[in-house]
Amino acid sequence: MSTDAVALLGVKPTTFRNSDTMLPSRDANASSVMSIVCGTRNRPAIYERFLNSVIATATVPTELVVGDATKDDLYAANFRTELVEVRVFHECPPLGMLRGYNRCFRECRGEWVVWFNEDCELLPGWDTAAIDYMTAHPEVGLGAVYFKDRLEDGTYEERFRVYEYPRFVPHANFGVLRREFGNEIGWFDERLGWGYGSDSALGLTVIEHGKAVSRIPGCKCIHHRAWDAEMSANHE
Repeated sequence: MSTDAVALLGVKPTTFRNSDTMLPSRDANASSVMSIVCGTRNRPAIYERFLNSVIATATVPTELVVGDATKDDLYAANFRTELVEVRVFHECPPLGMLRGYNRCFRECRGEWVVWFNEDCELLPGWDTAAIDYMTAHPEVGLGAVYFKDRLEDGTYEERFRVYEYPRFVPHANFGVLRREFGNEIGWFDERLGWGYGSDSALGLTVIEHGKAVSRIPGCKCIHHRAWDAEMSANHE
């Protein structure tokens, strides 16, 4: 286990019960440039690897806002490095994926907000690529992060891509928005189930509000499907 991740374990996160209570922070008025939102699926080892990639690639003040729906309080709060602050919101009772993500979106303090799965590995340069592109293109309301899958056999897909399904609807599986715009449009539609439908609905909402959905050149991550397989094997 890395020394960075050791500090995450053994600290019970603050619990919220569908209230507006925020975690205490080093400075409640401190601003982050980038807010990363991630939900958890009871996979602390996978989350540790994701966190380490957040720390390793951050080039601007960043907060990682985690919605923890685990029953064993596996994720700790108020962990900090020079550039990254981790803020964990423990759901009691669990809110479900879309409500949980939306809850975290509304707690973000960064100018920019991006969501990832905990089975992602962020690649160097992703944050500056996102900020530079979105700043240069104010007509873009939702920027799509490129990703490629690492498959269960350990091999990688040949090319980076931005969409899963449906491919004919502009959307992002991992996306970047300006926080003010996300608050304006309401983030994910909670009437939908979690999956590609919610991604597509968000893309259409962005378009309905007069903005475009676009790929972000140079903004990349690896999606480790192998990590999913590893976790499934450990629970068999």
